[in-house]
Amino acid sequence: LPRNTMGKVQKNVLRDTFGFASLKPEQGPVIDRVLGLDGEPGDALVVWPTGSGKSLCYQLPALALAEANERAGRPRGVTLVFSPLIALMEDQVSALRSKGVRAQYVNSTVGKKEREKRQGALARGEIDLMYATPERMEKPAFREALSSVPGGVHLLAIDEAHCISKWGHDLRPAYQRVGEFKRELGSPRTIALTATATAAVRADIRDVLGDDEDSMPLFATGIDRPNLSLSVEPVWDDREKVSRIAEVNTRM
Repeated sequence: LPRNTMGKVQKNVLRDTFGFASLKPEQGPVIDRVLGLDGEPGDALVVWPTGSGKSLCYQLPALALAEANERAGRPRGVTLVFSPLIALMEDQVSALRSKGVRAQYVNSTVGKKEREKRQGALARGEIDLMYATPERMEKPAFREALSSVPGGVHLLAIDEAHCISKWGHDLRPAYQRVGEFKRELGSPRTIALTATATAAVRADIRDVLGDDEDSMPLFATGIDRPNLSLSVEPVWDDREKVSRIAEVNTRM
């Protein structure tokens, strides 16, 4: 779709699905980058503190792309979200489904019969956001379902992207293969998100994904969290410790 039409689709989804009249100042440039509203669509690396609105940076484009495809008479396609945390993906899918979004997840907690049902829905193009751990790409049935999606995978979101870096190799080897998975999916536009990433970790993320600073620009904010504070109060023994904790608790 033309950029102005895509922009209107994005605003409609933001309002009608997520209930927001506008984006946060830092969210706009990321979403513009992913949707191509400021030029050609491209990849993005987002490093923002927890709770700053990273998820909307792929959830909104996911639905805008699907809606735009449908308006243009094309299959809606799907956004694939790699997440390492089962509880997090379940919470996000639950929140999206409560808004009427066609979101689903597949992980080790899902039984075979239900898993096959969800993968069948994926293959038929009945899901707009599919959450999975990267390890799921090692399962032939899941890969087959993805390859059958009408319109294919048009956006790949990698949550907790710091797991790609060297330190995570022994813990989550599949994260070291996300670049390979990306190419198998046809190299869709990709957004990698994390709350913490040093320069070395950012370089690892880009290297594994086959990007550089130009093809995957950094969108970062400060780490200041005004809603959090840390203080230390000395105590003499456990009795005073418990007393002070109780006193602080009454002030919260």
